[in-house]
Amino acid sequence: MKITRLLLTSVSVACLLPMAAFAADANAPVTRSQFESILAETLDNNPEILVTAIKKLQAKQKAEGDSDAKEAIVKNKAALTKDASLPAIGASIKDADVTVVEFFDYHCGYCKHMVEPITKIVESDKKIRFVFLDFPILSEDSTLAAQAAIAVNRIDPKKYWAFHTAAMQQKGKFDDKALADLANSIGIKPEKLKAEMDKPETAAALQKNRALGSALGVRGTPALVVGDQFMPGALSMEELKATIERVRAANKKG
Repeated sequence: MKITRLLLTSVSVACLLPMAAFAADANAPVTRSQFESILAETLDNNPEILVTAIKKLQAKQKAEGDSDAKEAIVKNKAALTKDASLPAIGASIKDADVTVVEFFDYHCGYCKHMVEPITKIVESDKKIRFVFLDFPILSEDSTLAAQAAIAVNRIDPKKYWAFHTAAMQQKGKFDDKALADLANSIGIKPEKLKAEMDKPETAAALQKNRALGSALGVRGTPALVVGDQFMPGALSMEELKATIERVRAANKKG
């Protein structure tokens, strides 16, 4: 419907004269079939009209989406950046001048590629803080891996990053054996992990992540929140560092 309205707006001027000539009586209304014929002919002769209309629609939708996301980020800022129970690496909540939030899925190839730039940035930037929100959308065992990651953070936050990086390197499905092996590799007993995964608090934490993602309009992974900016899709280290510096500079001015 939006494309149709935009097309009608775009072609209305071009159609005015043909419409008048098409009707036997210039004052008679143009019929639906007449209008469709005129519209088809106009688009055949001027296909750039359609391209322009689509670009305008995409720009409008992006602007509306950016505005909605910023509003949602402001509304949920405390939940995104001030919740000490969330898994995070880097500077503390108190010391960080920029917080980056990543929505991710352990089966997401692009999320796997984000591990290296995040690691390097945290190593070189002592004022940055990264928060990780499981947002499993790719498969059923993505949810199982998410529950395990949340459980690890609840058991021992200091072991979260080791689990996260190991899980990102995992190939194949996340089943009981795979998760038991991951737990053992970071020094957590599998039975303890399983018990924590089964707690209602773990399920509640995952549901909270889903609610935050839904509020921000997350539709795929990875999705990043840097300051008040919502950035869907993976970023290179250079792009991520540049975004962080822009937010940092804006924070200092503000």
